[in-house]
Amino acid sequence: MPFVNRLKNKCGGKEAFYIAKGTSPLVWSDEFSYPDSLISQKQKDKGLRLLYYPMVYTIKRDEKDGSLVLKDISNQNQPLPKTLAGFKDVGFPQITVYGYMLTIDDSLKESLSAQDKKQIDVFLKHFEKIKAQNPVLSVAHELTHLDNKIAFLEIHKIFANLKLSPEDFLKLRFVDEIFASSKEQIIAQNPTSQEDMKQIVSHTQQNWLKDENKKHYYQDEGSDFAAQLDQYNSITKNRKIDNKHLMFNELLEAYTSFEKGGKIYHLSSAINFDFNMPERLKKYAGIETYLPFSKNSLER
Repeated sequence: MPFVNRLKNKCGGKEAFYIAKGTSPLVWSDEFSYPDSLISQKQKDKGLRLLYYPMVYTIKRDEKDGSLVLKDISNQNQPLPKTLAGFKDVGFPQITVYGYMLTIDDSLKESLSAQDKKQIDVFLKHFEKIKAQNPVLSVAHELTHLDNKIAFLEIHKIFANLKLSPEDFLKLRFVDEIFASSKEQIIAQNPTSQEDMKQIVSHTQQNWLKDENKKHYYQDEGSDFAAQLDQYNSITKNRKIDNKHLMFNELLEAYTSFEKGGKIYHLSSAINFDFNMPERLKKYAGIETYLPFSKNSLER
């Protein structure tokens, strides 16, 4: 599959959205672009596709109880949107950036109660919050996941007869998510020293673990991490567990390296593994005793 970047020219903005008759736009995502120059040759060689998907949510009255709700283009009730970008493998890596527009049914304007106006204010604040997020950072976040997946597959080819222990696998799931979020902050804040980068990673990890919205990744046996572990165990069932943690060390280094100005910064020591992994996830993974992993020094 050839490399495709539909984000390289200006996308987003009001003209990107379909505005239905009888509705008025209130908030919409700004224009942005993500040039080819920010994408590595290795990512391009994987047949990466970068897409933009505009979505319109309209404030309408619910047919059942008369409350104000958000409806999509199919007139189906929807919760407040949260996904800014997504990465998936569909035979090739695909990153989709989501743009959002909030509109209001014009027929509501003459019949808004005080409670209705409060609800509209909730919708407005949420969409303004989305609008304030920089899509370029969301793309960088998802490209980090792609880089980590490439490293994951390459290192498993090198260690052809070995696999990660359940504990090491889950720890790397945390690192993958935390460092992708850290990459956003490093790019946004543009630190000039390795120590400043480490502080950003450390601070990002603390906030990530406190974020209630992140718990779906790791909370229990029904979480994303548990499903990923099941898939991994199925694929690697004929391999032996790497009890020396050689694969873990290699992957940790790959996941936590950041390139800037032609220089590679190694930030693994900023990750703190002494955190409480949920008991239900540990039990599901068969982890009886969870100890902070004493990794070898990867600093250079």
